[in-house]
Amino acid sequence: MTATVILWSHALAALLFAGLALSQLRDRAISLPRTAFVAALGMSALWTLAVAGIGSQDLTTRIAESLRNIAWLGFMLALLRRDATACRDRAVTMIYGVVTLVALAGIVLSIAQSTVAADAAFAQDVAAVRILLRMMVALGALVLVHHLYAMAAPGTRGGIRLAVIALAMMWSTDLSLYTTTYLSGDWPGELIAVRGIVMAAIVPVLAIAVHRNGDWTLKLSRTVTWQSLSLVALMAYAVTTILAISAIDAFGGSYTRLAQTAFVFGSAAALLALLSSPTVKAWLRVMVAKHLFNHRYDYRAEWTRFTETLGTPGEGAPPLEERIVKAVADLTDSPAGLLLVADGVILTLGAGWRWDSPAPTAVAGEELAFYLAHGGRIIELDMVRAGHAAPAELAAVPQWMLDDPTAWAVVPLIHLNQVIGAILLGRPPIDRALDWEDFDLLRIAGRQVASYLAEARAHEALADARRFDEFNRRFAFIMHDVKNLVSQLTLVTRNAERHADNPDFRADMIATLKESVGRMNDMLARLSQHNSGRVEEPKAVE
Repeated sequence: MTATVILWSHALAALLFAGLALSQLRDRAISLPRTAFVAALGMSALWTLAVAGIGSQDLTTRIAESLRNIAWLGFMLALLRRDATACRDRAVTMIYGVVTLVALAGIVLSIAQSTVAADAAFAQDVAAVRILLRMMVALGALVLVHHLYAMAAPGTRGGIRLAVIALAMMWSTDLSLYTTTYLSGDWPGELIAVRGIVMAAIVPVLAIAVHRNGDWTLKLSRTVTWQSLSLVALMAYAVTTILAISAIDAFGGSYTRLAQTAFVFGSAAALLALLSSPTVKAWLRVMVAKHLFNHRYDYRAEWTRFTETLGTPGEGAPPLEERIVKAVADLTDSPAGLLLVADGVILTLGAGWRWDSPAPTAVAGEELAFYLAHGGRIIELDMVRAGHAAPAELAAVPQWMLDDPTAWAVVPLIHLNQVIGAILLGRPPIDRALDWEDFDLLRIAGRQVASYLAEARAHEALADARRFDEFNRRFAFIMHDVKNLVSQLTLVTRNAERHADNPDFRADMIATLKESVGRMNDMLARLSQHNSGRVEEPKAVE
C-alpha cells in the first residue's frame, strides 16, 4: 500500500512539474526569474520521476534531489535580485552560497557512500552525516524562504506569497522526513509517501503563484487552464481509485472483487452525474474565474461568441430578435431571456428565448421606458425586491417582474439616446450579485444589439418604402391606361346616343369595345405574377 502511494504520488508530481515547465516555455519573454523557475521545475520533475522509477535511496535520486534544492535556491535568489536594496546585502548572498555548498557536499557524500559500500560501518557513518547535511539544507532553505518574503517589496509580496507557501511546504516536509530518519535510523515509508503527495499538491499552488505574478506570469488562456485542471482532476481521480482499490484488496476479505467493482462503478457514476449538472459546471467556472484570473470574463472569447450568434444565423436559425436575447443571455450564463420592444412610449412583448414563465398581459408602462431612456442603467431586480434601489427605479419596475423569481436583471437597449427595447434576463444556475464587470459588459452588449435592432428596423422600413415606390410606379401606368380606356368608352357612349341606328357605327363600336377589353386583359395579365400580356405583332403606323 505504501509503495503504491509512493510510486503514484511521485509519478503524478513528475507529470505536473513537467507540464508546468512546458507551459512556462511557451512564453517567449525571457527573464532571470522565469529561467530559474523553469530550471527548478525541470529538476523537480526529474527528481520525482527518479523516486517513482528507481527509488528514493538510489544515488541518481540523491543527486537529483540536491540539484533540485540548488535550482530552487537559484530561483529564490533571482526573485530577491529584483529588489536593489535586498540584492546589495552580501550577508544574504553568502547564506545562499553556504546552503548551496552544503547541498553540493551532500552530493559528494552520496557518491562517497556508494563508493565505500563494502565498509558497512563507514557507509553508515557517511549516511548519518549526509542526512544531517540534508537537514541543514532544508532548515537553511526555510530561513531563506522567510527572508525572501520579509525582504520583498510590499508591491510584490502578493505575487510571491503562494510561491513562498509552496516552497515552505516542500522543505518542511523534507525536514520532517530527515529528522525522523536521523532519530529512528530507518527511512519511514509513510513520510516518503506523504512527501510525494505534498510535491504533487504544491504544483497547483506554484501554477497560481506564477500566474498572478506580473514579472514571471504564465500566459495561459482560459481554455488551456480548463484543460489542465481537467487533466489534473482526472489524474487525481485515477490515483484515488487505485489507492481505494488497493485498500479494498488489503481489507476486503472474500468480497474483495465485488467491493472493488462496486466502488469503480459507483465512483464513475457519481463523477459523471456531478459533471453533467449545469449547476456544478457553472459553479466550477465561477470558482476558476474568481481564484485564477484577474477578470471574470474572457472578453475575446465572449465577444467572438456574441458576434457569431448575432451575425451568422446559419440554415434554419431562429429570427434575429431571438438570437439577440440568446447572445446577451449567454454572457452571464442566464438560462432564458425575454425581449421587450419599444412601441411608442411603452414596452411591449417581443421574442423570448427559453422563457417558460407566463407572459404578462401588460408588459411595462411609460415609467420603465422613461427610466431606461434617461438613466441607461442596468436594473438588478434583487436589489429592487430588497428595497435597496433608488426611488425612481422602484417606481419604474413593473410588479410582474418582481413577482417572478426567475427574473434577474433588465438590460436596456439604447441606440442614439433612444430606447429600442430591453432584455429581461433569467437567473443563472449559480445565483450571484452583479458586479462592475457584469454592468460594463452588459451595457456594451446592450448598445451593440440595439444597433442590430435599429438596423433591422431600418432595413424593414427601406423595404417597405421600395415596395410603395414600386406600387406607385405601377399605379401610375395603370392610371394612364385606365384613363385612356375610360375616355375611349365615354366617347363611344356619347356617339351611341346619336348614331345607334347606323350599321357602320355599330360595327366600329363593337371593334372599339373588343379593343378596350383586350387592353384591359393585357393590363391585368401584366399585373399578375403568373401570366404574361398579349404579344402584339409590330406594325407600321402613320
